[in-house]
Amino acid sequence: MKNDTCVYFHRRLDTNEVFYVGIGNNKRPYSKKNRSDWWHRIVSKAGYEVVIFDKGLSWKNACKLETGLIEFFGRKDLGKGNLVNMTDGGEGTKGLVRSAEYRAKLSASKKGEKAHNAKLTEEIVIEILYQLKFHYYLGMVNDLAKKYGVSPTSISEIKNNRTWKHIDRNLIIKKT
Repeated sequence: MKNDTCVYFHRRLDTNEVFYVGIGNNKRPYSKKNRSDWWHRIVSKAGYEVVIFDKGLSWKNACKLETGLIEFFGRKDLGKGNLVNMTDGGEGTKGLVRSAEYRAKLSASKKGEKAHNAKLTEEIVIEILYQLKFHYYLGMVNDLAKKYGVSPTSISEIKNNRTWKHIDRNLIIKKT
């Protein structure tokens, strides 16, 4: 087995704070592809530098190290630190077979507002929710889909709270 894996940090240029811990081959630390929106917002605001923490590792050892470092620095989404990592680490794609459960979660995570090709904005979704809540009629899903250039399934996913979940449906009130 080749020992060609590295563990790396991304550090903000404005505060020198580590905001991401990653694992991969020698090219991955420098790639901007397949990064979260959160990662991209930090990079566009503060810039970043790559710090190779360790290299020449086996995949297994790199996964253990990455997991330990993510735990040490703490994930921001869990309120435990400043990392924008969305997982606890150690589950990179190299050499792994994904479970059906993981693939279903991944597919769900790329729907609605998280999709790279999303056509709807939050403002439009709020308007759709308003229409569905106060003016719903048979065929409205199809009409809204045509109006906003999306599929009826997309409107149904919004209506049934499967996408755009961060919008509090209880705060949608009737306009006076």
